[in-house]
Amino acid sequence: RSSVLTDVGFYELRYSGVPAAFLRGFRALYLGVFFNVMIMATVTLAAIKIGGVLLGIPAWQVVFFAGTVTALYSTTSGLWGVVVTDLLLFVIAMIGSLAAAYYAIAQPEVGGLNGLFTHPALDGKLSLLPDFSDWRTAAAVFIVPIAVQWWSTWYPGAEPGGGGYVAQRMLAAKDETHALKATLWFNVAHYALRPWPWIIVALASLIVYPSLESIQVAFPHVNPEIIQHDLAYPAMLV
Repeated sequence: RSSVLTDVGFYELRYSGVPAAFLRGFRALYLGVFFNVMIMATVTLAAIKIGGVLLGIPAWQVVFFAGTVTALYSTTSGLWGVVVTDLLLFVIAMIGSLAAAYYAIAQPEVGGLNGLFTHPALDGKLSLLPDFSDWRTAAAVFIVPIAVQWWSTWYPGAEPGGGGYVAQRMLAAKDETHALKATLWFNVAHYALRPWPWIIVALASLIVYPSLESIQVAFPHVNPEIIQHDLAYPAMLV
């Protein structure tokens, strides 16, 4: 009913005058230029690392093929196609991550769930709450979120002050009821369901690949410059 397609468009509808126009322009530049570039860079780097480990292909091929496919379906199908693709990719990703978690705990080094949770490599990493006796932990838990994270973190559904990712889909819903149910389902699926297979694989990777050197030995063809701790996840999928 509002005929608005983006969160910044809604701002100018909700508010008025020069301040509304300024806010819309600022968010368009801040999120549309700066943060979009950063997000695309990090996602592309992740694709390069996964492609290098799983497929053994160079970075330029990953960027070319992944970018071409994404640009084609985004520009030709519009928002409806993007939403349908998101749903399809979510189902595929969940099936894949559950299979990866099953495969990870089946590794001989891990020894199943019991072996995973009792392995010495995970000592101190399974606590519900961090160890606040270490001042560095206290700084990471309190100071960083209060001083930096609230304004610097941009992630779909968790942007500072709301955000376009969820707002765009709410505005495109059939009515308020559909928008509310879809948003609630997103929060359950995104925060409660999706991370658990990742966590299982991450914990198993601490056992299978305890150091960066072990990843380098297992994948000598991967560029050493991109071997960091995040490479343990695609390494666990091989």
